[in-house]
Amino acid sequence: MSEFQRLYDLTDHAAGVTALALSPDGGHLAVATADGILHLWKTKNGSLVGRSRGDTQILSICWILSLPDTFICGTESGNVVTYTFSEASNALNLLGFLAHRYPVDCMASNAELVVTGAGEELRVWEWRVDKPWVVVSDIPERPSLDGEEGTEVLVTSVAWASNDEGRRVLLVAYLRHGLRLFDATTWSCIRTIPVDGAILRASISNDHKFISVSNLGVGFEIYSIRSGQLARSFDVTNMKRAVPAVFSNDDRYLVCGSEIGEVVVWDVFSGSKIQTLLHHRHDKVLSIDVSGPGSGRSHVIAAGVFDELQPYVAVWSRDALIPNEEAPQHFGDNALVWALVLVGGLTLSAMFSST
Repeated sequence: MSEFQRLYDLTDHAAGVTALALSPDGGHLAVATADGILHLWKTKNGSLVGRSRGDTQILSICWILSLPDTFICGTESGNVVTYTFSEASNALNLLGFLAHRYPVDCMASNAELVVTGAGEELRVWEWRVDKPWVVVSDIPERPSLDGEEGTEVLVTSVAWASNDEGRRVLLVAYLRHGLRLFDATTWSCIRTIPVDGAILRASISNDHKFISVSNLGVGFEIYSIRSGQLARSFDVTNMKRAVPAVFSNDDRYLVCGSEIGEVVVWDVFSGSKIQTLLHHRHDKVLSIDVSGPGSGRSHVIAAGVFDELQPYVAVWSRDALIPNEEAPQHFGDNALVWALVLVGGLTLSAMFSST
């Protein structure tokens, strides 16, 4: 494998990165920070497309796979906001609503459906760009789960998958109650995968065969969805936060964050360390996303640092900068600025050009 090279840092952030997500084609990167600001960047050259301001933190971001110009965000106040942008016409549409009683920590999209997880609440929606969303299923707040008795039920990650028969299923990770698979038609639980420990984060492989787990005090683990068995473990000591572990698009590598200024690329099959992407030693890399071919590059890694003093996003790629490519632009004087205000669970927006 050719090594990842650091392309540039996105430094126009005043607070720690709380969430980030690359667009399906890898051409754009949405970044949310602890001060309630969301930035949208071009990955080709690191230029700023625009930003939005809100009075609450964004905790989760998810792109709509069928619409390259649309992504959704979950906020600390329980709101879900849909962003649709057009660089050609300098247009932005925002539509938001109060979706949960708790912070929306995780979400995932699949065709016409979106699933959101907030505290003990797990809800499936039929999403719409310019109309109110419709609740498809309210999966019971306190399902019968194997795990530690008396512990609070908390959803930490959600993902869509397909089983061996090609049927769509919903994969849900709970903090202390393992993994569950739900039928995407009846919304009944069809499989339970017990996990010893606390699942802080989880992500699914692109072939829907494996799931990576960030296990508190244990490290990173990979489970087979078919057998429910532990397939691989990566020893990472002193994990105290929800450190991410994300599969590459070809599922050959697992890209993991850390609290010690490192992003480690592991070989999924051999369990060996392929490369360590170094940041500052004190950096807490708590947000990661990986994109496949897109925007002229073979693979892109975006690593967000949650640091009060020096927050930034490092962008890595296997490819060097394209010759004669425009240099990175971190502040963009003529960038579009989006102002976001949440009122009574609804989203009101104003759009203006920065000066």
